[in-house]
Amino acid sequence: MKASELEQTLKAQIARELCALVDGYPRDIGAMQLGTHPTELSRLRHEDLRRFSLQRLLRFAARSGHDIEVHLKTTPRLEERPQPRHHPTSTVIRFDYYGRPTGAAGP
Repeated sequence: MKASELEQTLKAQIARELCALVDGYPRDIGAMQLGTHPTELSRLRHEDLRRFSLQRLLRFAARSGHDIEVHLKTTPRLEERPQPRHHPTSTVIRFDYYGRPTGAAGP
């Protein structure tokens, strides 16, 4: 998987989570929660992510009152495992106030 494909996948996962955070709210109120314009929220809801950088989506998450964590794991060296190397993956998991995972995790 190319780096750009991985970034697009991560952007889509974060956009889905942002939309889930403001699901059920009118467009204006949901946009206010994310700190953006209502037309930008519409673009997010329609998965039109061309105008959104990964950094911008993370800012929306931070503005909505959510912490952002990044975890890096090492993969075993090729000599230590006989199977072919897997592609890098990205996952977005949302946690509630008490640190429990909520909703569905990314693909």
